[in-house]
Amino acid sequence: MKSFTMLFMVHMQFEPQKRAHSPLLVGAKRRSRPIGAAESFNSPEKRHLIDHQNQSLKLSILGKIYTMKKFLLLCFSFIVALNAPLLHAAEMVKPSGRVAILQEVLILNSYHPGYAWSDDEQAGIIDTLRTKNKNWVPVIEYLYLKRLPEGRHLAELKQLFSFKYQNKKFSAVIAIDDPALEFAIDNQEKLFGNAPIVFCGINNYTSSLLKGHSEVTGVVEAIDIAGTIESMLRLHPATQEIFNPNDYTVSGLAMRKKLEAMVPRFGAKVRFRFNDPLTMEELLEEMKRLPKNSLVLETAFITDKSGRTFDTAETTKLFYEHSPVPIYSTYEQRLGFGIVGGKLLSARIHGASAGRIALRVLAGEKASAIPVASESDSQFMFDYKVMNRFGIPLSALPEHSTVINQPVSFYATHRMVIQTASGIIVVMTIMISMLIVIIAQRRRSTILLLASEERHRDILQKAMDGILMMDMQGRLLEVNEAYCRMSGYSRQELLSTRISDLEVVETEDNTADHIQKIVAQGRDSFSTRHRRKDGSIFDIEVSTQYRPENGGQIVVFLHNITNRKIAEKNLQKSLLSAVRAIASIVELKDPYTAGHQRRVSALSLAP
Repeated sequence: MKSFTMLFMVHMQFEPQKRAHSPLLVGAKRRSRPIGAAESFNSPEKRHLIDHQNQSLKLSILGKIYTMKKFLLLCFSFIVALNAPLLHAAEMVKPSGRVAILQEVLILNSYHPGYAWSDDEQAGIIDTLRTKNKNWVPVIEYLYLKRLPEGRHLAELKQLFSFKYQNKKFSAVIAIDDPALEFAIDNQEKLFGNAPIVFCGINNYTSSLLKGHSEVTGVVEAIDIAGTIESMLRLHPATQEIFNPNDYTVSGLAMRKKLEAMVPRFGAKVRFRFNDPLTMEELLEEMKRLPKNSLVLETAFITDKSGRTFDTAETTKLFYEHSPVPIYSTYEQRLGFGIVGGKLLSARIHGASAGRIALRVLAGEKASAIPVASESDSQFMFDYKVMNRFGIPLSALPEHSTVINQPVSFYATHRMVIQTASGIIVVMTIMISMLIVIIAQRRRSTILLLASEERHRDILQKAMDGILMMDMQGRLLEVNEAYCRMSGYSRQELLSTRISDLEVVETEDNTADHIQKIVAQGRDSFSTRHRRKDGSIFDIEVSTQYRPENGGQIVVFLHNITNRKIAEKNLQKSLLSAVRAIASIVELKDPYTAGHQRRVSALSLAP
């Protein structure tokens, strides 16, 4: 718009010149010229008239240009105002990071809402994806294969999905657990338009599972069954049997297969026993009859023989109430509902790992280029309340174990009261120490009076003054040996303190104000008192100087005047006693003069 306006102005500037040189205008001028006026054309009056006309013409043209320019600028502003909301909206939809989760992502859940394991996996996935866009809403479909384990409804689900998503293009499909992955792979092309698949919660993963499907990757549900069994046998060395209650769903049989693979490894130490298809009541009766030298390893019992489905917490509570022996598991969802513990896998952490892989796929990476993650995230976790029921000590647990429901110590419960009482005791101890020091100093004052003033002066001349350097917050940056001897602290101890920690007269706020005063004046001299390491107090004369380098520093010279203060006070008392004695002798001879001398002496010795 600016360039258009400039071109228009240039055109208007050249237009009068074109018009002035136009043949028609020239002819018109020639025709309007009076006959015989040629000789007077160059007269001053004519030139002045022509100049005046040219000037008027220029002003007229410039006025029109200015009016046109205002009009164009007004139009441009109007156009910008109309388009501003559209530009703002365009800015709002720009991705804020490397991945903008505006794509459609399908989460295919093998089970039903309320099943703790898949719910937590799903939550971990959603939380991870929402780190890139907190307003992102996934598309979630459930296969209900815990409640309908035969899977006869999957054909109808396939038809339903085909109708629902016939016009939808998914950027990724996230399959939770084995049935969902199998369903997604079988229908990757027909239902999901060959969208890349990311899986989690897969129990019996082998590379052949993905044969012929390149755009599939994910996280294997790598539970550490061996680690849990080892901890069980370590905590219960007399164990002869491990009972595994499992259902006969796809995931239940897969977990049984994993446990059966452990038999060769632990068969010499303990035998494994599995249940036949049972109702929950039949299974609980069998658990009641477990011998004392057995343990329970709970892995996957959700659906009983009659088809009833139980959630994870409900199953674990029932087992805990009916089992006379400790129960262990490999999943964190059961912790806190009756199991002792074990090497447990967190479903939320597991789902978050799948979510991170999904983010890479959404960012443009090929799923086939991302290797399947098979490492276990299991950690040792235990429940103190259940441990206490079976007499398992904390000292017997593996290192770095997490323990829930552990009783809180007396200190943790009453921390504030203990800290407050300790502070009061410390303050009282300091006050008592200060009183003891003051009493001791008063007792020593009699001895100090016997020392001559010359001796005191000689001691003061030979003594080295203390020197400190501190920053604007009062932290000590440097200290000399003389002040170390003076205060009783070592150099390392003083360099970890503030001047307010040594100061007796001023509070911490007073000290901060005093530092600002020194900065403003550049220097200051005053008397104060410091506290030694042993709690005793000593008087000092202080001379300070402010140095602006390194963020501001203050150099402090300290002269110990404790002895001088005491000596001056005692000498003053002695002189006053001597004057009074002399006045008494004189009074015997001249009472009037003696009384006058006594008053003069008292005034001269007044502080």
